[in-house]
Amino acid sequence: MNSVGNRLDTTDGTTIGTNLSNLGTLEIGDSPGQLSVTGSYQQSVDGILEIEIGGTTPVSEHDFLSVMGLARLAGTLEVSLIDGFVPEIGDNFGFLMSDVGFAGMFNTLNLPDLGDGKEWLLNPGGSTLFLEVRSALEADVDGDGDVDGQDFLLIQRNDPSLIPAWELEYGTTSPPVASQAVPEPSVAVLLLWGVSALGYCRVSARVHLAS
Repeated sequence: MNSVGNRLDTTDGTTIGTNLSNLGTLEIGDSPGQLSVTGSYQQSVDGILEIEIGGTTPVSEHDFLSVMGLARLAGTLEVSLIDGFVPEIGDNFGFLMSDVGFAGMFNTLNLPDLGDGKEWLLNPGGSTLFLEVRSALEADVDGDGDVDGQDFLLIQRNDPSLIPAWELEYGTTSPPVASQAVPEPSVAVLLLWGVSALGYCRVSARVHLAS
């Protein structure tokens, strides 16, 4: 167990041969690197998972956490860019894989600013949790990748100041994000993505949760 307030720094290629409960801060590898957990991974509301991104290739260019059991998520995802890397639209980063699946989600997302015209997408893709970069649509308030009538209804009810943006972007769709190969799980996957509400939120960078 990584206790509240403690910091667990692992070297690249470390394997933890039991369950791992993260109540503190977990840093993976040697900037970047890989950590494997043969049991389950549980992160509490006090837990912080630090992920470094310096490119699109898992392990060699960005951190990768591999879990053989269930990954139960809460707390904070803290992402930083390294080696001068600047993500572009279409990039994606599979940073957490669970052979069994996921439960819960991070309560807080601290993500680097991508600049104008780009936004983060947090996307559970099968057995792997991805961070993806896509074109930002200001009027896509429901976070489904396009600007349509449903967005207008939400804007009209919640934020009429976005109506000019909706008029400009109506009918526009964010380009699809290319897939990135990640290590395959060793068993069949059951995705238990326990999200109480899907939508968008604003953190240190704009981010959507894929529906």
